[in-house]
Formats: sequence, C-alpha cells, structure tokens
Amino acid sequence: MSERFEKAQKIYSECVSNEKYDRGFEELDGLIRDGVDIHSALQLRSHLHYLAGNKIQAKRDLDEAIELEPESGGLYYDRGVLHHHLKEYYLALRDFCEAVQLAQAMGDDDLIDAAEHHFIEILEQMRST
Repeated sequence: MSERFEKAQKIYSECVSNEKYDRGFEELDGLIRDGVDIHSALQLRSHLHYLAGNKIQAKRDLDEAIELEPESGGLYYDRGVLHHHLKEYYLALRDFCEAVQLAQAMGDDDLIDAAEHHFIEILEQMRST
C-alpha cells in the first residue's frame, strides 16, 4: 500500500468515527481517479457508501473492485456481507463460497471462519422464513 493510501485509511477511520463521510469520499475519489491502490480505495469507499445509506453504490464499488482484483477473497466476503444485509441470501452464499475457495488457496483460516459464520447465519434465516 502506498503512503497516500495509508493517509486515506486514516481519514476513512476518522470519518467512520465521526459519522461524517464527505472528506472520506473526497480522499478515496482522488485515489481512484489518480489510479492509486484502486481496488483497496473502492473497497473502503464501498463501506462509506454503505454507512451513508447508499447500498447500490456500495455494491457497484465492490463489483468494480472485484473486476480489478478477482483473486481477493476479502472483496467477495465484503460483497457477501452486503448481500446478506440486503437479504439477498443466494447472492450472499455465492460470494461467501467464492471467498472460502480463494481463502483456502491462500491459507487464510480467519476469512474462512468469518465466511462460515455468515453462511450458517444465512441458512438459519432462510429456514425461519
């Protein structure tokens, strides 16, 4: 990660703490526009969009990030979480499965455990509806 992205991460954290997202959007938009750590900037911007209530744009950012970095299990996991929150259970399960496959290839047991937690929760929610 670049020094500029690390600065953007700090601003992002401040924005999340303060629940004032404009400065974070500006900083992340600049990184994306300038081609600096694009998929990571999209991932953070997606989270800001979600917190700001713009779930459609949050999904668009994750879709674009996945296009740029299709081997990132974390991106599929994040999109799965978004689908889960939107009650798009089948889409969430698909993304969690992809996240697990990529995590297995990388030996990322933490990501596998996190996806498994959501997977079980979704199945329970589907059973109860």
